[in-house]
Amino acid sequence: MDLRQANLAWSWLGHILMCALAAWALFRGGLTERTATAIVGLGWVITPLLQSKGVVGLDLGTTSVDLVVFVLLTWLSCRTRKLWVLFASSSILLGVAGHFSVMLTDDVSLPAYISNNGFWSGYMLLFALFIGMVNAERTRLSNQSSTNMRTRAKTPLR
Repeated sequence: MDLRQANLAWSWLGHILMCALAAWALFRGGLTERTATAIVGLGWVITPLLQSKGVVGLDLGTTSVDLVVFVLLTWLSCRTRKLWVLFASSSILLGVAGHFSVMLTDDVSLPAYISNNGFWSGYMLLFALFIGMVNAERTRLSNQSSTNMRTRAKTPLR
């Protein structure tokens, strides 16, 4: 497998995971999970539209989208106080820092740049959303079991 095929596989796997997590979050998540999914999903849709073609170095379109997603996730983190949202916000910040790394040195190769941003702004962001959904499902199951226990306690024995 050459570098181009590996990049395509890396990219498509991220898109497939994003679609699966987005569907899970939109149908089963709470308000925080749905809001974070909308923020990240819009960022993933808008990025290819604003991405500069053939630019080696700082891409203003992609960097701008990532900065907006970072600000919105930071706002959501301050508002909800959920740790996984803070992790999502910090991972996108590391992706934004990767955008600026090309300004610090000329030695940043394109594969390293793509891998850094794909890892932090992509896979770690998806991991944070996954953790958020696992917590939402655990909370839902806990609430259901406590509701069932209260219902059983109120039912008279015969």
